[in-house]
Amino acid sequence: MVGGCTILIYRKAHLLILLFLVFAEVVAFDFVGSLSDGYGFDADHEGHPGWKADEVLANVDTWLAESSPDIVLLHIGTNDVSALQPNSQTIAEIEGILDKIYNYNPQIMILFCKLIPRRVTWENEYIYNEQLNVLIEDLFYEKKNQGYDIYLVDQFAAFNANSNWADDYMIDNVHPNDVGYHVMAETYFQVLQPLLSEQKYQIAGLIQYYSNHNPISNVTIDLSGDQIDQKVSGYSGIFAFDELQAGGDFFVIPDKSKLSRFDNNTITIFSAALTLRHAVGVDTLNPWQQLAADVDESGTITAFDAALIARYSVELDGLEQDYVGEWRFVPDSLTYENLDADHLDANFTGILLGDVAGDWSSSGLFRTANSQNVSIGEIKYLSDNRFSLPIIVNADSLLSFAGEVEFSKQNLRFRRAEFFEKNNWLVNSRSGKVKLGFYSAKALAVSDTVGSLEFEIISNEYLLADEIRLKSQINQSRIQLQRISLNSLPGNFTPLLTVGDNYPNPFNPTTVLPIDVKVAGTLYVKVFNTLGQEVKEIYSQSVTPGQYKLRWDGTDTFGVDVADGVYICRFQLNGFIQNKLLVKLK
Repeated sequence: MVGGCTILIYRKAHLLILLFLVFAEVVAFDFVGSLSDGYGFDADHEGHPGWKADEVLANVDTWLAESSPDIVLLHIGTNDVSALQPNSQTIAEIEGILDKIYNYNPQIMILFCKLIPRRVTWENEYIYNEQLNVLIEDLFYEKKNQGYDIYLVDQFAAFNANSNWADDYMIDNVHPNDVGYHVMAETYFQVLQPLLSEQKYQIAGLIQYYSNHNPISNVTIDLSGDQIDQKVSGYSGIFAFDELQAGGDFFVIPDKSKLSRFDNNTITIFSAALTLRHAVGVDTLNPWQQLAADVDESGTITAFDAALIARYSVELDGLEQDYVGEWRFVPDSLTYENLDADHLDANFTGILLGDVAGDWSSSGLFRTANSQNVSIGEIKYLSDNRFSLPIIVNADSLLSFAGEVEFSKQNLRFRRAEFFEKNNWLVNSRSGKVKLGFYSAKALAVSDTVGSLEFEIISNEYLLADEIRLKSQINQSRIQLQRISLNSLPGNFTPLLTVGDNYPNPFNPTTVLPIDVKVAGTLYVKVFNTLGQEVKEIYSQSVTPGQYKLRWDGTDTFGVDVADGVYICRFQLNGFIQNKLLVKLK
């Protein structure tokens, strides 16, 4: 025995259910209801002969309040079919009954039946019956998804399992004989018995990436079927659903949000090159890579897939049938029917569509370069306010090049990019950033300037300390970071001030800072330590063009001598900044 329950029945087939429960010693129970007839023991029920769904709907609130059941067995709609009432009306009334049960007590367990079949008659009632069963099953799934504690009892299938059911199970066109009631009771019991069992099981698994077996976090795993639940995988990639009812049917489906092309540091243009090589027959991807490469999910890997990956890598807008950045899982779902044991092997393998190179990692960190194979040549000024930066590549076997250029959008505007080999280059410019990409099916030997980037200077408050930063990657090599200081200016963009060498340097305790101011404005001079923390502001006044000598006495804001070491003195005038290193030694 596992406890007691009260059972409200809307059919009088409870006799054999009682016998099954007694013989199996599953649960102590009490049938409840306003009617009591037909048998010599606990005969309470709500099986009103001839009643249709609307009559039950009108009385169910009262019955629930009087009986307060734990379980409701509901086989309803037979009399509505006999009356040839439209099924749409019948199913709406049945839904009203389910809603009233749920609203009375969401914990009530509802065993909701598909109707037993009926013999063929000239009124075609059997067709109404089968059509209503379709609506009943649809309603079951709808209520299950809404959180109702509801279970489908397929009495229709139980009868049809016997091809001679019409003679073996029926006393007339509509009603079962004793054998038919026995089949109904056994079908009820097959659903009810595991629900009342103490046995619980677990479904658990691990989600890993296809190329490196790294655990995948933040995967949403949905459990549906006889219980509804949802889990999210943690850093370990593990998930688990506990306390699952024995005998239940369960479905497990993983899902993970799409990786935006604007947050991407995984899917590179090298993956586009690998895809193109497979598409033209130069190389063959392994089966996992092929799943990652088929980003239009057409079933065939083509140059179009390579183009979609390349566009994604440089943040160009997606096209139709473009699934780059979406996650797929193998298998896409798992099914467990009649659960009778723990399943700790509910494992999934994740694939990020477009990541043919398999670069995704659970850390999300990119790799930085040990060697330099990309460089920026000498700045070439095209006019007073335009200049170009040549990009030099050294590679013995170039399949792909990825570049990201960042610059100050307040002072510079990107105009265009020119490449000597125009095919398969992609350029995308956004605010303060230019994304570059090249891919090829054929490996190329390159040791020269491959192209150039042209910029326009748009602000006369040009910052001498400005940098252009280049992040680049050849094939699948480590990512390379470079910074190019713009300390050589064209004619009409002369610095607003120049700072001479301080003296003495190194110094102790005082040093002199010579300054040549070109324009009027407010001059700010501050000293910072190497952690970027402000040590002292030594000057903050309006100035006119001319030469100045400032002094720093080696103390902080509070007049305390600073420690020996390196300090940075920042000079700022009308938006123009220049830094100077100062060294204090005893």
